[in-house]
Amino acid sequence: MSKDWLHSEPPKRASPIWRAIEQSKKIINKGACFSIGNGSSIDIWTDPWVPWIEGFIPTPKVEEYTQLPIRVSHLINSNRHCWKQNLVKELFNPHSVQAILTIPIPTRPSLDKLIWIPYPKGNFLVKSAYHSARSHLPSLSPCEISWNKIWNLNLPKRLRILLWRIGVNVLPTKQNLLNRLQVSDAFCLFCKDNIESSSHLFFNCPASRSFWFSVYWGLKTENLAISQPEDIIKLCLNPPNVPCEAINKDQVLLRLVFTIGEFWLARNRDLHQNCSWDVSSSIRMVLTRCFEFSTIIAPRTDHALPIPVHVWSPPPFDCIKINIDAATYETQAAIAVVARDHRGVPLKVWARLIKMISLLQAETEALHWAVKLAKVEGWSKVIFEGDAKICFDAINSHNQSYQWCIQTQLLNIIDLAVCFSSCSFVWISRNCNGVAHQVARFSLISRLAFVFLLDNLPPALLALCKAAYPICSSFIQ
Repeated sequence: MSKDWLHSEPPKRASPIWRAIEQSKKIINKGACFSIGNGSSIDIWTDPWVPWIEGFIPTPKVEEYTQLPIRVSHLINSNRHCWKQNLVKELFNPHSVQAILTIPIPTRPSLDKLIWIPYPKGNFLVKSAYHSARSHLPSLSPCEISWNKIWNLNLPKRLRILLWRIGVNVLPTKQNLLNRLQVSDAFCLFCKDNIESSSHLFFNCPASRSFWFSVYWGLKTENLAISQPEDIIKLCLNPPNVPCEAINKDQVLLRLVFTIGEFWLARNRDLHQNCSWDVSSSIRMVLTRCFEFSTIIAPRTDHALPIPVHVWSPPPFDCIKINIDAATYETQAAIAVVARDHRGVPLKVWARLIKMISLLQAETEALHWAVKLAKVEGWSKVIFEGDAKICFDAINSHNQSYQWCIQTQLLNIIDLAVCFSSCSFVWISRNCNGVAHQVARFSLISRLAFVFLLDNLPPALLALCKAAYPICSSFIQ
């Protein structure tokens, strides 16, 4: 097999199975993109390597440039680990230039590799490819069911699956079996007069109507106009009103769905076990199960714990704590770094503007910048804090299964962290990160990059530092 499978033609004597596999190239090409290691194996004109643009291949500034045999490695300054910006601007149009310059360059070059863009961690999954292929197809069903709402209902899992089977019409009712297996008897088990469809079985059969009237506060199902499986799901998402206003919506939904579930169980017992339906027993079963489940999910208020107050705390003696954050607006982002000592005194505050791809990437870039600044300052013991949970959790994990969009930045951060004698990365809540957040916002609004020392820190930022840790006021003149 050719090493460049995506761009190669199938063998003339390929088997039918292999030819079927070859058809998947159309789908894979829509999501496969190179992650830059050293750039030596990536052709800038034919290979996909810029994840921020459609098709992943940049547009040349002049069409004739596509005849030049150039690799991505030719665009990288290997000594400084950055792009050769003048060369990039010479070769590509402005939109492509902007996208290319936002790709981080690894400080430790490695082999280039293909990643799957639709999946956050870059791994190719059949499930992800399926959803990617489906996203390009027109809707095949007029059904307007919000399945996320169904799966998020506070119900037992088996009942949520039952609702899904009803909604997509795969429940083995006699009508469905007749359409698929040509069964001899497709009439309703209870009334014997109509074909057993989901809508008839659960709501239109005389037996189910009487059951609903008995168990669901006198509900008359003939007034509901249930004719399609989707109507049943929509009814569950918007249950009918009940006479007693004291009954909350959760109890109404539980009674509704447990009634559907019990009726299906009674039907199966009668069909497969020759057990005649005991209506009184089913009513007691619905009420009992509703009560038991309500007891399980009911919130406990007798031992409620007080909500903790989160505040910024200083680092240990001879250690520097560095907080980072990012603020974004449209295509622009500002990143901020705030360094304070064990007294809570701000030593230095940095902020600058960057081109924003996503908030997560901006926050990761802020952390990368903070580590580089700490190295330049010569600090040996540092604690890095921020409220970007995904970023900090990824750094502290040991499996290195990072999201592809921040993987290079995270690996660069880990490489730099070995320069310190003591270094830790701590996720904190937004309440503890207020100073860094306000510095980033100030930079974004003013469109300014700046560096402040304690002596020239603006009064507004100084007040924020004092508010975050009031004790530091005694150390600041």
